[in-house]
Amino acid sequence: NCEGVYEHEDAFYYAGEFQNGKYHGKGASSRMSGDKYVGEWKDGCKHGVGVMRTPQGDVWVGQWRYNNWLGGKQYGKKEVPPHIMTLFVKN
Repeated sequence: NCEGVYEHEDAFYYAGEFQNGKYHGKGASSRMSGDKYVGEWKDGCKHGVGVMRTPQGDVWVGQWRYNNWLGGKQYGKKEVPPHIMTLFVKN
């Protein structure tokens, strides 16, 4: 178990915790397409509590299970509270 950074040639970036060579624990990811995710990971997948910003600027806050959003709150680009946007400035 460790913390680190992974950058892939397909423009995927991850910074956070790893377990057995997979993203696991708390971490943040981004893609060149504009997707950003900050939250919990399990076995290389978004899993647990997390926040995702789409390339269009919409934000989904809530529960994830093996990369699938289960539910929570969705904000349109102009509706995202400032305290949530600060998560993406840090990562």
